[in-house]
Amino acid sequence: MSAHTRRLMGSLGLLLEADGSSIPSTAADYITVPRETEDQRRERLAAEAGHTLTTCPECGGRATRESVLVYRTGEGTLQQTLIRCWRPGTAAKPRCQVQTL
Repeated sequence: MSAHTRRLMGSLGLLLEADGSSIPSTAADYITVPRETEDQRRERLAAEAGHTLTTCPECGGRATRESVLVYRTGEGTLQQTLIRCWRPGTAAKPRCQVQTL
């Protein structure tokens, strides 16, 4: 490596001349930032919304227990408890029905 090239490259040029091939990398100092998973996010949002986490009576997966008010004309107001399954539906196996308690 010529002196002119070494001067232009500075300390990197000295390192290349000494080692011959390595280029320093900052990837070794990279720290992985922990992120919440989709399930953790859904649990957090359900808890913030005031829902209770439970299991689905149909498939045994995760579900949310919700209390809702139903307004029906002529019958008045009715409070119902629903269980909604979190399992995504597919063409082979559709999503579980909402269970009314």
